[in-house]
Amino acid sequence: MCKSIQCRKKMPKGVLKTKYHLNGGRDQLVGATIALGVSLSKNNNNHEGEKLAAAIDLINETQCRLCLIVLGDSLQFPTQAIGNSSTRTEIYDETRHEGKLWIKRNKPILSKIKVPYKLVRWNTLLGHPDYAKYRRISDKLFEENEQFHNEIWKSVIEFRERFKRHSSSDQLSSINDKEIEDASTEYLLQESIILTKILAQKNVQFIFYPASILNAVKAMREQFVANESPNLVQWVRYNFDRKMIQTQNQQLLQSLISYEFCEIERLEQPTPKAKLASNPNTYFKLTSHLPEVVRSASVSITKNPSNGNMSNLDYSMMKTGEVILSIQQYFMLMLAAKNGQNIDWQSVLTQIRYELQKYDQDLQLSSESSSDESESEVILSPTK
Repeated sequence: MCKSIQCRKKMPKGVLKTKYHLNGGRDQLVGATIALGVSLSKNNNNHEGEKLAAAIDLINETQCRLCLIVLGDSLQFPTQAIGNSSTRTEIYDETRHEGKLWIKRNKPILSKIKVPYKLVRWNTLLGHPDYAKYRRISDKLFEENEQFHNEIWKSVIEFRERFKRHSSSDQLSSINDKEIEDASTEYLLQESIILTKILAQKNVQFIFYPASILNAVKAMREQFVANESPNLVQWVRYNFDRKMIQTQNQQLLQSLISYEFCEIERLEQPTPKAKLASNPNTYFKLTSHLPEVVRSASVSITKNPSNGNMSNLDYSMMKTGEVILSIQQYFMLMLAAKNGQNIDWQSVLTQIRYELQKYDQDLQLSSESSSDESESEVILSPTK
């Protein structure tokens, strides 16, 4: 009996992308003003390297009118001051320096932005003419409005516990909960006012950030923006998704190898022509829909071999394309057999098995040479 075997293999990583859901559809982003929030908090690498590059790809795809990149550098001042023996000026200057380094470090990635954009640092937003007014109103609400206070406090507790989780016992021995809570409150009130009322005044319709909206930000938006301008500063959470080359043709490969290859096993039986009644036209049509990028990459790279610097992703694409082309040739032979031509099915079967084994071995060698790998399940071959 024929069945496919699932084998766990290490596969080269693909390209990091983002995914998100937007109520009402993504057409709303065309021509809109949007913001990309950038956090420089410790233990957060969501705005560096390939993750930042993935976010920039997201921004480019929106076709927005303007993107504000909101860099929260000096926003880190309240929490960085916890248990810090440096002067307040030194701590503030350090946060500003970190922002400067971030800009310099990520300049090549930011240069890939294809839509109009402005990079706005946190102290610029704090200097907005209306910030002080709304800060006074928010402070009063925090003291007098129980519901508003409770929503802000939920986020304060989250910040306090997160800070404690990422701090050593020595660090925590010199500070108390109240110091952490006061710093967290200052951080959250600043952040919530800027991300709601101040960005709303800049007509920002959507804020993209790789995490859920905080209770504090949500409460501030409901207080100052939601009733008057419900279409402004809408929070859009995006997630990161590793796009493997297999995702382009995984269904095709699995279908071909786990089911259609059973046809090859049946062809070894004495009356192979009788087994062709399972409509080989369907199989050929399936392979014909293989994305052109895979086929063209296979042909191009095969004709123009690289100097040894081929990426694992390109190598995987090339080898996948070679195997698929062999499978497609097999189904062409099935059509020929159906039309009465004599085919040496045993030789065909042997050749395709050889291609699969070679693909598996080459991909394994390529994968082992990579220092940055992830695990994925792929179907390799059928057995009786």
